[in-house]
Amino acid sequence: MSLNETVKTIIADHFGRSVDDIKDDTQVIDEDVGTDSLEYMEFLMALEEEFGVHIPDDDMGRLTTLAETVKYLRGMGIGHEEEKDEKVLSRAVAREYSVCGW
Repeated sequence: MSLNETVKTIIADHFGRSVDDIKDDTQVIDEDVGTDSLEYMEFLMALEEEFGVHIPDDDMGRLTTLAETVKYLRGMGIGHEEEKDEKVLSRAVAREYSVCGW
């Protein structure tokens, strides 16, 4: 599962929404998902637990949308493994096809 999909699932599960309802610009601390500040803090703690990180108090206000949350986590180095894995897989598939003559 990609970082975007994982965060989307956390948002949906935490706020009782459908994953299909969560878009990149969905606000996680307002009427889009029906949150208050306590629910938002619980969401941040769920992110910390899921990814094994600490989100400093000064950064908490930056995680307002799915896209901003993913961007922030990528800035912490999370999610880069999946990109690396996809590139390695793509090269392996390309090599396999060239060996087969495709």
